[in-house]
Amino acid sequence: SSGDGGSSTAPPASYSVDCSSSATYKPISAPVVTPSTGAPATVSIIVMHGKTGSPNSAHLPPLYTDLSNAGYDVIAPYMPWSGLDWDGSMCEAMNYIDSLAALETAKGRRVIVAGHSMGGAHSLIYGATSPGSEVKGILTLAPGHFPHLSNLMQTVTAPSIALAESMVTSGNGDTIATFDILNSGVTLQITASANDYLSFHALDQYPDINDVLPVITLPVLWLAGDADPITTGYNMAALFTKITSANSDYQVITGDHKSMVSNSGVPITVWLTTLGL
Repeated sequence: SSGDGGSSTAPPASYSVDCSSSATYKPISAPVVTPSTGAPATVSIIVMHGKTGSPNSAHLPPLYTDLSNAGYDVIAPYMPWSGLDWDGSMCEAMNYIDSLAALETAKGRRVIVAGHSMGGAHSLIYGATSPGSEVKGILTLAPGHFPHLSNLMQTVTAPSIALAESMVTSGNGDTIATFDILNSGVTLQITASANDYLSFHALDQYPDINDVLPVITLPVLWLAGDADPITTGYNMAALFTKITSANSDYQVITGDHKSMVSNSGVPITVWLTTLGL
């Protein structure tokens, strides 16, 4: 058990991730854009990078190229969890993805929201935020950062969560401090405000993936690496069965946590084609 009280009951159908009262993340840098190499795209794919990464992390651009060559525009934003200076909350990140989707819609595009690792976890969470009608699917690659499912993450972050909670209690929730995170089994230190840190790590704030998955109504393509320890560590095949939306698919493809990304282009384009995209 991950310490969630042992509850295995499904969330009420009304469950959603409500970010309506939050601001929208404003990154320092604009997204990395890889336009379609062929005719003007009718579909844009927004791709969120992983924990402490960036849109230019070495394993990501080959995927952008594959998708661009297949006729899609790729929008790869800098997320609040880029690098070791985290500068936004979970809800601010989701509102930012909403704003990027709206920009693509204004160009007449349909939108797929995608992500790798921590970005993949947030593509799933985004699916529980009541996305706009222009968003046609969710694509998650080796999703990571499920605090409710990781006893190790809970143990590593517990002292930092206690520090952040004490800061909030004393009125210093927006003060920047140093906190521990877990990334690929390694403990790292980041700087963040107490409030932003808690939004990604406190079990009473961050969405439980067990609540998120059953309420996603969009089609989901979930790709997992056959040599990625978290594929079995998080039992991704079982998690996927909580998704009930039509045209969803789970595939294990060749590669470890990062190298699987460069093997994802073909399964993604095949799946999008089956959706008429």
